[in-house]
Amino acid sequence: MKEKKPINISFGRLSLKDKIIFAKQLSAMLSAGLTITEALDILRDQAKGKFKTILLAIQETVMAGNPLSSALKNFSKHFEAVFIATIVSGEAAGKLAENLEYLGLQLERQKEVRDKIRSAMYYPGIILGLSVILGIGLTFLVLPKITPIFAGLKVDLPPTTRLLIWIGEAVENYGGWLLTSIIGLVGVLWWFFRQRFMRPLLHALYLHIPIISKITKNKNLALFNRTLATLLRSGLNIDEAFKMTASALSNYYYQREVSDIARKIVMGKKISTLLKTKPKYFPRLTVSLIKVGEASGRLEEELSSLAEMYETEVDQTAKKLTVAVEPILLVAIGLVVGVLALSIITPIYTITGNI
Repeated sequence: MKEKKPINISFGRLSLKDKIIFAKQLSAMLSAGLTITEALDILRDQAKGKFKTILLAIQETVMAGNPLSSALKNFSKHFEAVFIATIVSGEAAGKLAENLEYLGLQLERQKEVRDKIRSAMYYPGIILGLSVILGIGLTFLVLPKITPIFAGLKVDLPPTTRLLIWIGEAVENYGGWLLTSIIGLVGVLWWFFRQRFMRPLLHALYLHIPIISKITKNKNLALFNRTLATLLRSGLNIDEAFKMTASALSNYYYQREVSDIARKIVMGKKISTLLKTKPKYFPRLTVSLIKVGEASGRLEEELSSLAEMYETEVDQTAKKLTVAVEPILLVAIGLVVGVLALSIITPIYTITGNI
């Protein structure tokens, strides 16, 4: 039958939570004996908003006689290549429900790691945000009212106070332009750093900044092991699994190295042998356990164990990052407040002393 054209849904992407619900509930219903169309109909009834619209389009495509993987390909923006490849493999091997369960587990672990990193950065982010707001408020609302007082004093002003007067006059004369320029600069930088050509530079920084580098490496190692284990369990051959795993990684350099391994693995070399040539990205422990898995025929189990180990490492390092960032931010805020206080108090103290 002719496949129906998908509904165009261009705004935003499905959340990880939506995809976890899709994979796990669809797996459970298929395992219980429901047909794919019945299961999709139940999922659609429970869903809301954009997720409901996508499920309707998927259901219509499947009801037209197309496999689930074809329906998902129409929404490749929402369902990654790894997700679709696992579905394709499950359909070919008659293990669709089982593969959906693997996907649900992988996405659940991925969400847990992401949420732990976000929660670890939540408090420092609030402090930094409030500091920026405080700084803007002082600069544009307080300084223009205080600095004229100091400008009229006939005393020798300290450098910090003179700097304060200069800033206050600049804000008073060009405040609108300065605020617009700051907002514009932030917007341009935000756009610039989100461009694809900036990924190598940014991702290189992520791999070299203390603490951040450890989180980046462990996160990508966890994702590498978890994704590869899922794809191998789902029935994909080793070279296809490596290609898909490379596309799932979040760091440009890990993607590059795993893609390089994917090209070489078709020559019949062992995974551990190829990983050993890249010690900068794959630690000795990873290589050793994968080698054990290859020798014992328990590669998927060893990969899953490594994934859990690195996910735990991400959690612990993220907590350390919070502990390290908080005092740095507090000291920085204290220095700024201290300089402002001295700039204001010193001239007043000088005048009082003269009297």
